[in-house]
Amino acid sequence: GFCWSLFSIVGVTVPSAPMTMTSAIFWRFGKWVDVVIDDKLPTINGRPIFVQSKKQNEFWPSLLEKAYAKVCGSYADMNAGTLAEAMVDFTGGVHMCIQLSDPPSDLWESMSRAGRFGALMGCSTPKGESSSLSLCPNGLVQGHAYTVTGVIQVKTGKPVKIVRLWNPWGKGEWNGDWSDQSSIWKTVSPQDRENCLSVAEDGEFWMTLEDLCEFYTELDLCGLNPDFLDEDSSGLWRSSIAEGRWVAGTTAGGCMNNRGNLITYCRKTAAKNILVSLMQKPDKRNRHLVQNFHIGFTVFEVKDQPHKGKFPASFFSAQKPAAQTKTFINAREVMEFLTLMPGEYVIVPSTFNPNETSSFILTIHCRTETLCYIISFLQYEEVDAEQVQRILNEKLLKGFSIDACRSMVALMDVSCSKAEYTTCSNKTAGFSLSDDMLNLMALRYGASSGHMTLESFISLILRLECMFSK
Repeated sequence: GFCWSLFSIVGVTVPSAPMTMTSAIFWRFGKWVDVVIDDKLPTINGRPIFVQSKKQNEFWPSLLEKAYAKVCGSYADMNAGTLAEAMVDFTGGVHMCIQLSDPPSDLWESMSRAGRFGALMGCSTPKGESSSLSLCPNGLVQGHAYTVTGVIQVKTGKPVKIVRLWNPWGKGEWNGDWSDQSSIWKTVSPQDRENCLSVAEDGEFWMTLEDLCEFYTELDLCGLNPDFLDEDSSGLWRSSIAEGRWVAGTTAGGCMNNRGNLITYCRKTAAKNILVSLMQKPDKRNRHLVQNFHIGFTVFEVKDQPHKGKFPASFFSAQKPAAQTKTFINAREVMEFLTLMPGEYVIVPSTFNPNETSSFILTIHCRTETLCYIISFLQYEEVDAEQVQRILNEKLLKGFSIDACRSMVALMDVSCSKAEYTTCSNKTAGFSLSDDMLNLMALRYGASSGHMTLESFISLILRLECMFSK
């Protein structure tokens, strides 16, 4: 359903002045995207089909949903999403996910701090056996997103930590302990009961922190800045962003076989002080066509003198990782809040399986200045000869050979200048080539499987010979 996007819509306001054109801005994969829509909405019997307000003359939630549907591709592309996607796309903020099946010891402190800093909080119930949103006996909906609207501690002889949640449907509530009709409310002080309890079928209810961890799978936090991550106020958070790409045959080795896509950065502080986020960037506009891979990253410490250039395989086999993601997840984004000692580190982001081509964005949040740079990556969109052949044969005229398409692509390689070969880090057939150029060679002359035929290799060598002879 659309409940994952509904979560973020409830926290957004727009001007109430009448207008025929509406503009909204969303944060999409590292940049702000301005979306313009008209004010026409899909309706049935005069009421919006999807998101609608209880007020008959209030339409900004429906318009905002329409703008987001345009970003995703269509209304159908908004089906079945995650809270993390909506949080980041609507705010451009810093996101962190906490698995409630194995909650950290400071979960309550993290939620209280996020509430004080005005961060968005939401949680999801586990999916049922069917894809439909079925109602559980306890009143919760399976596979549904809920908004956290309050965190408070009350006394019933002893302190009890309770959390207020809201169902974006505006109805359907928890019926266990601390629900609207629970007798436990009689044990608290009249002041707490007056401040907290609201007996109404409005979708909002209270439950204990223990029940939250039992009946929900994960908690998502998102703030406009990383201040909600800790209580330290000694310095400002700094963010570093690097974009890269896994290319089959060169930098898409999968897991720890990936030796090409490396990012180094320097830090100067200790304690739990760095949030690392890895997000895969799709090459398709329509959300339902996007194929997310299982992704993760591993962190290694560079113990010797600062390193420049590509790291050898011996570097990774000789030491254990300083940190890593707990598991490779089939999700748009994975992140870890890490504790690293001062020093220089290498982050190895990768897909779980080898030869899976995709772009990605790596973001690092730290309280001290962080030097983040790519050692080896292409920074632009690519198309290989096989894709060109398929497009031409399907859309234009059948009969284009792979050799002809490879020549077309090669002629369009405006980046293949002699200056590209000046950085020496690899040796191929006597030529000194940069890592970026090796990636380009694999893309232009290799097959989608990551292999290169003898014919393609000969063509490549001839072109290199021609380039170096100029």
